[in-house]
Amino acid sequence: MKKQVEFSDYQKLIFKEINSGTGNIAVIARAGVGKTFSLINSLKFVPPKKTIMLAAFNSSIAKELKDKCPDYVDCQTIHSFGFSAIKKRFGMDVKVVNSKMYFIYKDLVGQKNDLLDSLTEFTALCKSCLADIPSLIRDLIKKHNTNNGDWISPVKYFIKVKPQKLKLKLTKTKNYCHFCGRENQVTEIKMWMFPFVVTQDKFSNFYSQVKGNVFLCPRCALAGLAGYLTWLWIAQDKTVHFFLFYSDLKELQVFHKVVIEDSQISGGKGGNVKLSFYGPYLHETTMALLLKLFNYVEGQEEEDQISPEGRDLLARFLGAEEVVPVTPLTLYAVSGNISGHPPMQTFDMKSFQEFSRLHLLYKLYKGWKEKLVKADNPHKAIENIFRQFQVREGNQYNTLWRDKICWAVLEFNDPFPHIESFLFEGRAKEKPPSPLVWGTEEVFQYYAKEVLNVDENLLKILRRFGYSLGTKAEEKKDIGLLYALRNAKNVEEFLKILNDIQFRLEITIPEKLLELGQGERIAGTSWLRVKTLLSIFAMNSYLRALSGSKNEGGEEYEQSAE
Repeated sequence: MKKQVEFSDYQKLIFKEINSGTGNIAVIARAGVGKTFSLINSLKFVPPKKTIMLAAFNSSIAKELKDKCPDYVDCQTIHSFGFSAIKKRFGMDVKVVNSKMYFIYKDLVGQKNDLLDSLTEFTALCKSCLADIPSLIRDLIKKHNTNNGDWISPVKYFIKVKPQKLKLKLTKTKNYCHFCGRENQVTEIKMWMFPFVVTQDKFSNFYSQVKGNVFLCPRCALAGLAGYLTWLWIAQDKTVHFFLFYSDLKELQVFHKVVIEDSQISGGKGGNVKLSFYGPYLHETTMALLLKLFNYVEGQEEEDQISPEGRDLLARFLGAEEVVPVTPLTLYAVSGNISGHPPMQTFDMKSFQEFSRLHLLYKLYKGWKEKLVKADNPHKAIENIFRQFQVREGNQYNTLWRDKICWAVLEFNDPFPHIESFLFEGRAKEKPPSPLVWGTEEVFQYYAKEVLNVDENLLKILRRFGYSLGTKAEEKKDIGLLYALRNAKNVEEFLKILNDIQFRLEITIPEKLLELGQGERIAGTSWLRVKTLLSIFAMNSYLRALSGSKNEGGEEYEQSAE
């Protein structure tokens, strides 16, 4: 017995509208969910004495429909239906001109314009992938076909290529796209589509792990080009970082128009985006980019501020209304090194990272600004806090500590071991040594509370005691105690050093720090994290006292931290 088909509620609504509706109906659904199946079954619900025509995008789909439909249903392509209407109106001598787009553009841009071939190729490409947005086509042409015909930066920074025009040649037979897996007419991949996926036999001066030919359908070819022409990038020496965003595709196009393009500066060897700090590592540069975007939402005055439309869109993406956004924004970051000399330069990708919790990072950023409300410019203060984690080595700066701290924050991990290492191995050994910049303790104390769930009262005790400990250690010139505290390997050694501190510096140890609970935890926090936080507060206080700089929190904090 043939199993009876059970239609979904959505399908039943479609059939009802076809049978008794008085207007038009549009069905929007993803690939593979049963649109063609629903269309064929809807024929049973068409009122009697009605003529039926099914219009398909191309001839292969039209043939498939014709094979599945009754004889009384007319199945045509949209093109053939329109052509028959034209012939009916203007006569049977109407002919199709295969190169019509070329002649249309020729009338528009002139007889000898270099854009003619490119415009024609772009039209064919966009028709194949249903990219019917004129602004997208114009932007792609404008960005690729520069006046000198060369490739835009940063590709020409590390790949030597000759000026050329975009061309898309599709195979006559169908094949499977290596990216989306769909069967379609395909084209062999070229550098202008996906510059990081190119076979070595095609571009000997470009490094790739791809073996053999790679085929793309028209849609994926255009997607690669769109991403390639709209990325943000920045370079330092031989290191290049690329940044691409992803979300709902319709909103993403607007995002690139009103946010990314407004953020871009003229491409050169340094990049096409201006950041307050960056370096050879991926996470430090990513943090600087995100701080820039977060500041856009807050509407702070900057020389490269985006439009109100861009600010509103970015605010929705980042969940500025205290809720998880409907279409979250994802950031993809690629980092690598350039080696060799033209024309035999290669790009060696070192890191590829995805950042998908940008709305939570933005929430953190807003909390930081509230903590630094007394600053003239809280955003600049936050940038300075992250920028400071670098140490001069000769004529250059070592920013590895900054990258590790930014990595921990971006991944909602623990940054304090890296801050501790920076203070004891970096700042304390500088000449002259200097403390952390104003606001650092406030920002990371807030992070410890919100992200690592450290008890707020414990943080106050640690900061107060750390202030006293560092000040006394500098007064008695006993920095060795601070290093002994930092190097404690177990909880017994930690408690022993606290006892030494009490007698050598003549200060009282807070009872809370001596109350060891289950699992070697103090007030619900591991002894190791308590030790690390105390070391940071103490060494920073020591460096402040040594440099004679104004206390951060200082006596005023000591009075309030009960």
